[in-house]
Amino acid sequence: MSNDPDPKTPSILGSAKVLVSELITNFSERESWNITKIFVEQLTGEDWFRFRTDPERHFSPKQWEKWQDWSARIIAQEPLHYVLGKAWFRDLELAVGPGVLVPRPETE
Repeated sequence: MSNDPDPKTPSILGSAKVLVSELITNFSERESWNITKIFVEQLTGEDWFRFRTDPERHFSPKQWEKWQDWSARIIAQEPLHYVLGKAWFRDLELAVGPGVLVPRPETE
């Protein structure tokens, strides 16, 4: 699968808005947007604000597949760090998953 945007897949900004509307039942609006922005940035490797200025940008098929998986898992209330498979602590990026405690800033 290619990482090139595909006009046959949904737009990134449109998909983000749909995810926020689905998350808002379990999270605050701000947290819903933050989760969505993290997903977009992790999938694309680009800053969220790029997509605000290019609303017609589409996912690649590979990105869309992963977006669907991540969206379903976060909607099912799986912890964000488990969905992403990583957590950040100080200057470290750590691999995490179920059964691994996610480092918290207050324990730094």
